[in-house]
Amino acid sequence: MCVNMQRSERPHTGFERRRLLALGMAMPLVLAACRFPRDPSDTLERVSGGTVEVGVLESAPLAAWNGPDPEGVEVDLTADLAQTLSARPNWHARRDMALHEALERGDIDLLIGGLVADDPWSGRLAFTRPYLVESLMVEGRSGRPLDSIDGLEIAVGNTYLAGLVADAGGLPVSVQEPAAAGKAISIWRLPGEEAPEGEILLTRRHVMAVRLGENAWLLHLEQYLRGQAGRRARAALAMVQA
Repeated sequence: MCVNMQRSERPHTGFERRRLLALGMAMPLVLAACRFPRDPSDTLERVSGGTVEVGVLESAPLAAWNGPDPEGVEVDLTADLAQTLSARPNWHARRDMALHEALERGDIDLLIGGLVADDPWSGRLAFTRPYLVESLMVEGRSGRPLDSIDGLEIAVGNTYLAGLVADAGGLPVSVQEPAAAGKAISIWRLPGEEAPEGEILLTRRHVMAVRLGENAWLLHLEQYLRGQAGRRARAALAMVQA
């Protein structure tokens, strides 16, 4: 409970002075409790030095299951995060909805894999602030960006880009298709950086998710992602795009 101190005009007795001194010594602890976030389920404290249960959605190049363990940029970020906590990640693969529900129940601690800020689950899970911004652009045959791809065949290099093209109204085809009207690419940047020049067909603000109410764990994750980790992710994704 936060304390509201008011000044008194009358002189203090010795007892009152000692009581005020004790209260003054306790105030930093009281204010700290008011100021700093807490985890009702003690997630941050529990995973530190232990195990982080991580749900991984299929969303290459951010995360993908190509064997017994996942791989991808967000998988690497999560493994590094666990290492900073002297913890180890334990990966979980299920249907998308099942993983969302598992996080909501507290069966897992973290959900990764192409989550975006406007996800329909944003009211039932706690999302980080966006740490990467992705812009879908399509380069036409002339070499200039297209301002619309509605009904056009667009060459894509992977199923992830195929999904983005379809969301923007285009028809994804193989990169070997000679009749394609253009080629799709994703441009990645950090929040606050200038958008790329040209027509942006789709913008996605990427996040990760924790259980609702686990605010200390969420804050720790956000601070990690908004630091060097986010810059490493952007650099890794730029290499994948190249």
